[in-house]
Amino acid sequence: MVICLGLSKYQRRRKLVPSSLQNLTATPYMMEHLVSTIYGYAESDIESINVTREDTSIKGNLSDSGRLQVTIELTNGQIEVKYWFVKIMLPNGQDNGEFNIFLNEIEFYRSILPEMKEFVRAEGLEKEFDDFNVPNILYSKAEGQDGAIIVLEDIMAEGYAHERDAYGDKFLDIEKTLVAVTSIAKIHAVSVAMQMQKHVDLGAEHPSLKESGLMWATADMSARLAVMKEHYCDMLKKSAELDSPTLLKRFRNRFDSQDRLIELCQKRTEPSERQEVRTLQHGDFHFNNLLFKKTTQGLKVKICDWQLTYTGKQTGDLSYLLMSSLSHETREGFEENIKEEYYNAYKSTIEKFSVFGADRLEKTLEKTPLEQEYKETLPFSFFLSCGNIMANESQDRSVRFSYDMCKEAVSKSII
Repeated sequence: MVICLGLSKYQRRRKLVPSSLQNLTATPYMMEHLVSTIYGYAESDIESINVTREDTSIKGNLSDSGRLQVTIELTNGQIEVKYWFVKIMLPNGQDNGEFNIFLNEIEFYRSILPEMKEFVRAEGLEKEFDDFNVPNILYSKAEGQDGAIIVLEDIMAEGYAHERDAYGDKFLDIEKTLVAVTSIAKIHAVSVAMQMQKHVDLGAEHPSLKESGLMWATADMSARLAVMKEHYCDMLKKSAELDSPTLLKRFRNRFDSQDRLIELCQKRTEPSERQEVRTLQHGDFHFNNLLFKKTTQGLKVKICDWQLTYTGKQTGDLSYLLMSSLSHETREGFEENIKEEYYNAYKSTIEKFSVFGADRLEKTLEKTPLEQEYKETLPFSFFLSCGNIMANESQDRSVRFSYDMCKEAVSKSII
C-alpha cells in the first residue's frame, strides 16, 4: 500500500498523536511533523512524503503496529528513504487499570536506556556495549490514556528476522538462545552496577517499572490469566496419556486461586537476600521479541518490545525465556548450559565496573543464590508460558505441548 502526501495545501491542526496507523499515514501534517522532528528538516524544505506499508500482518495486543517505508522528497530534489516501525496506542486500548504499557516503554527508551548508556560512557565502557542490542527510538509522544505513538528504526529492514525452528514452531535453537541470554545478562548487570554506583533505585525513580512488575496481580490481568489457565486445562484433558488426569490435578492444585497467582507474581518482583538492588528485567523476554541477523562477525540479536519492563529478581527473564521459547527437547538437553552462559556473561560484565570491590563482587556473584532465584521465578514463568497453546493453530500440537509442559513441571518440582 502506497500513500503519496502532498504537503503544500492543508489546514494545520494541533493533534499530533494519531488514533491508528491508517490515520497517521493519511494525515499529511502528522507525517510532516514526524519527518521534521526526527530528521531536523524545516517544513519548507519538504516537497512530498510517500509512505509504503511494508507488512500488514503485524498486530499488537493493545496497539496498531506496522512497518513503514518513508520516502522524503526535498525541495532541492534530494530523495531520502527511511524505514520505521510504528506503534500506536489504540483508543481505549489500555484496559488494565491505570497502568499504561506505552508510557512504560517510552520511559524505558527516553529515560532509563539513556541513563544506562551515560553510565557505561562514564565508566569508559561505551565501546563494549554499543546499542545494548536494542532498536533505536526515533520519536515518541503520549497524551496520557488518550493516545500514544512510538517510532523505532525498522530493524527488519536491516536484515533482522524471526526464524521458526525445523517444525515451524516458535522455538529458539541453542545458538540463538545463547546469544539472547548473553545479551540480556549484560543489560541486567549494567542496571545493577549503575544503581549501586549512583545509590539509586530504578523502581523508585521510575514508578511505572514497579507498576509493570505487579501488573499481572491486578484483578483484570489475573482474570485473563484465569482464562488462559482454563484453556490450558482443556487441552490437557484431551491428552490420551495415562497420567494426564494426575498431571491436570497437580496443575490445578498448584495454581488454585487468584491469590496464588498474585503471590507468584509478587515473588518475582522482590529482591533476593543477596541483591542490594532490584535488577531491570525485560518482562516479556520470549521468541516474539527477539530478532536475529547473521553477520560476518557472527549471530546478532535485537531485543524489542520493552512495554512490560520492570525491576525485580535477576532471573525472571531467564526463566521465562527457557520455559516459553525452547522446545522441551532443547530445554532438557541444554538448560544447564544456558544458565551457565547467562551467569558467565553477567559475571564478566559486573567485573568491569569500578563500583565493585573484592568483597562486594564476591557477594554479587554468588552462584548458589542465583540458582535459588531461578527456582523461585520458575513457577510463574512456567504458568505464563502455558499461554503458548492459545497461539497454536493445531489442536493436536497444543495437546502434546500441554502434556509435555506439565510433565516437565513435575520433574522440576513446579507442580
